[in-house]
Amino acid sequence: MEALPIETERLLLRQFAVEDAEDVFAIFSDEQTTLDCGGYHAGYGDKKSFYEQFSRMYGCTPGEYRRLMQKFAGQMRYSIVEKETGRVVGVISMMDAERAVPGWELGIEIAPDARRNGFAREALAAVVEAYFAQTETVLFTGG
Repeated sequence: MEALPIETERLLLRQFAVEDAEDVFAIFSDEQTTLDCGGYHAGYGDKKSFYEQFSRMYGCTPGEYRRLMQKFAGQMRYSIVEKETGRVVGVISMMDAERAVPGWELGIEIAPDARRNGFAREALAAVVEAYFAQTETVLFTGG
């Protein structure tokens, strides 16, 4: 299923695209963010090319990193784009909850410098509202 296009006053929520990789890498390069969402850390010191950083950390080529981002783009992930700047300030991951009723498990990460602006609440509320209104979803859980 492709992510429903969703818009709020300040945010555009759209399917994650490979072009979002650099902004998303910056989010996941923050140690506390990665520890909060699963216990791994993607950062690598200086601000060299994110492809180069990823390659050194995980022993893969820039092409392999791009393929990983293409895989992300094929999954249910929203890029949270701040309309004012056009920057991806967060990501919402949606996993099919595979329960007796149609539902989703949600996860969210927000860039450290974009926190405390209400983006997470605004984005999650918009997703829940849209999926209740436009799909057969009856349940959301957080992960």
